[in-house]
Amino acid sequence: MNNKVYNLCMRSRAEYAHTREEHFQSILSSIKELDQRNEKQNKMVHAPEVTDYVKQSATKMDAVSDDIDHVNVIKGKKGTYEDESEFDAAKDKAGFRQYEDACDRVKNFYAVSQVKSCPVWRT
Repeated sequence: MNNKVYNLCMRSRAEYAHTREEHFQSILSSIKELDQRNEKQNKMVHAPEVTDYVKQSATKMDAVSDDIDHVNVIKGKKGTYEDESEFDAAKDKAGFRQYEDACDRVKNFYAVSQVKSCPVWRT
């Protein structure tokens, strides 16, 4: 092989090796960048620690949720809360709690009970 061709061949090999090294370095930097991103994501997301307190609270909350579901089922049925009661349907309700027509003793009783049921009275 003559000298010119040999030099050209060696230069091509060197350029190829340099290009290959640059390519390898860019791949390594991409991998390092992805690792850093994964580390950040791993630091941000953690599973909560399940303690006995959490288990007990969850059990209580499930019981309350079941009770609420039961009430909602009852409300969905006809003939429950909003309907007229059956046991006093025959009673005359016009005579119930006629405060204006009551005697002074009854008016005083209601006035005193109203005052004593007030939160200011109890403190």
